[in-house]
Amino acid sequence: MAILAIFINPIAGANNNWTMFQENVEHTGFIEEAGDFVSNLWIHSMNNPILSSPAIQDKIIYLASENGLLEAINMENGDTNWKYQLNGSVQASPVVKGDNLFIGANVDNNKGYMYNYNIENKKTILEI
Repeated sequence: MAILAIFINPIAGANNNWTMFQENVEHTGFIEEAGDFVSNLWIHSMNNPILSSPAIQDKIIYLASENGLLEAINMENGDTNWKYQLNGSVQASPVVKGDNLFIGANVDNNKGYMYNYNIENKKTILEI
């Protein structure tokens, strides 16, 4: 059982989105601006290990658990905005670009899937 407790320092990421692993394509993992991320404390259980880093956009945190459950969680109150069950296990970090979330999953015999999920209309656009 994986439990996620978010305790975010309000100085750590000013109106910035952290839309992929290490914040950007260069993977610098660094933001110079002062932060105002939500500083509320809440607990959210995904009931399975989380083996990747999350993506954050517009105060929504996107997490995928090892069993393939993808969730969009409101960072202000910890409520789940939506869930989507991917085929396979997830160890890859999600990437958000505009209204699209990209994430890979591993299925039987190490066959990989890449998902393009539209976070606005909550539909899978492409599954490869």
